[in-house]
Amino acid sequence: MQRANPTGAETSTSATEPGRNAESPLVIPFRGWWQVTQRVLRRYMQENLGLVAAGVGFYSLLGLFPAIAALVTTYDLAFDASQIQSQFDALGGLLPAQVHELISARLERASDRPQQALSFGLAGAVLLSLWGATRGTRALIIALNIAYDEQEARNLFLLNLLAFGLTLFLVVVLAVAIVATVAVPIVINLLSLGRMPEVLTAWLRWPLLAAMGLFALAILYRYGPSRRAPRWRWLPAGSVVAGVLWLSASGLFSFYVTNFGSYNATYGSLGAVIVLLLWLYLSASAVLLGACINAEAERQTLLDSTVGEARPRGERGAEVADHLPGEQSGQQPVQQPGDATAR
Repeated sequence: MQRANPTGAETSTSATEPGRNAESPLVIPFRGWWQVTQRVLRRYMQENLGLVAAGVGFYSLLGLFPAIAALVTTYDLAFDASQIQSQFDALGGLLPAQVHELISARLERASDRPQQALSFGLAGAVLLSLWGATRGTRALIIALNIAYDEQEARNLFLLNLLAFGLTLFLVVVLAVAIVATVAVPIVINLLSLGRMPEVLTAWLRWPLLAAMGLFALAILYRYGPSRRAPRWRWLPAGSVVAGVLWLSASGLFSFYVTNFGSYNATYGSLGAVIVLLLWLYLSASAVLLGACINAEAERQTLLDSTVGEARPRGERGAEVADHLPGEQSGQQPVQQPGDATAR
């Protein structure tokens, strides 16, 4: 897609700009990060990523309930699905109350059936549920392409296969997270550490969940966009920012809904659905901002940030790795002093 061609020091193609020889985001100096931040904010506005996030939120809503069905069915293969609601309640502090109640009710309905053994019929039901849940993932892939300044080059089969695989991955991560909220206290109690279990549970449960969330974001950023994958070290910055933004936005939104919101009075029985849709929109916005941060951090350096053998700019298979700020997408990169392929 055609990018705007902003001016100013923060978009200079000069090889002397801060961070041009950065091998990872950790070595980009403060002034380089200031330039990255300016470009992220500009790009978020110019590409209407807020509107894109709203679309992702809508399609995520359509895919959420099939995903819940797939989650419960998958969970039921190893554990008692009737317990999933109580285990999900341990994550309730991360969600607005109305969102938590709506999802809990759906979990209760989905788990209110006898436990089933693995069979072709059950596998088919899981696959159909996952396929229904891919609508939100496909929308997120399109949004990540916009954030990374890419055009979708994969054929329809590969795109749907990727969306299905990422959906399955996210369902498994959520199932593991739900199990971990219960398993961590049990394991710690088995160690018989006196009064330490409560302290260890508080200190270990949430860092474990945070690590799983950051890993899930890194997987989305690495494999979602239609480009040669970035190296792992170029993914944590955006993942951490997205995670912090999501937690902050969820907490503030939950506080607002609880104390000032009047969605039930305005929308009646649809109030909980509206709150869920707004929360999904905020979540998508945080993910896309994290993607923009990763993309512009890659654009800051002259060095190859993609996987595999180092390549010169213009041959890396990724717009943000091939072009410096201010260079048009699709334009042959202007060679710079120190323009290197080494990492």
